[in-house]
Amino acid sequence: SGFYYQPEVLNFLAFLKLLTNPYDNESFLRCIRLPSLKISEKTVEKIIKQSESENIPLFEVITKPKKMPKDALDAIQQFKKLLEKIEKRKEDHLDQLIDYIAQATGYTKYLKQTYIEKQKHLAETQKLAGEESYLPPKKSLKKKKKSANHSPEIQNFEALKASAKQKRFSILEFIHHIALMDGLDHLSQQ
Repeated sequence: SGFYYQPEVLNFLAFLKLLTNPYDNESFLRCIRLPSLKISEKTVEKIIKQSESENIPLFEVITKPKKMPKDALDAIQQFKKLLEKIEKRKEDHLDQLIDYIAQATGYTKYLKQTYIEKQKHLAETQKLAGEESYLPPKKSLKKKKKSANHSPEIQNFEALKASAKQKRFSILEFIHHIALMDGLDHLSQQ
């Protein structure tokens, strides 16, 4: 399980792949299930069900969703608008595009918050277990917020951006480059 198999890296790659092929159902599902987007699994299941019943790609469902509750329709509309905004930026340099995706989806903010919560939970667990290594409550919150910028997930995001910045590839070239580097043949399949 190398760098390009890390969930946060795969999530950004899914958005890049979706830009090159909106009918890539695997990437579509990875994008729409991004936790920071807060789209319910129930809504995702409705999209899948419509896709299967009409025998159309998942992407087409968001352009013409049917028989869905208002909250599902709202979530689908927001996701569609997000993809349209990202599509307009696809000519940006890849590192800028990845940054934009992170900002527009709220994903890095979500990763930082998740890291802080994990650290709090770990500190509480260690305290309950009588271990000395927990952070004292007075200093911990500030320290945790700072350390969230150095969490493994954020470091992976920064490394992906740096990799994109190193070589001025197109999106498709970058995906193929990654597939070759890491032996992920499925990334380059369209």
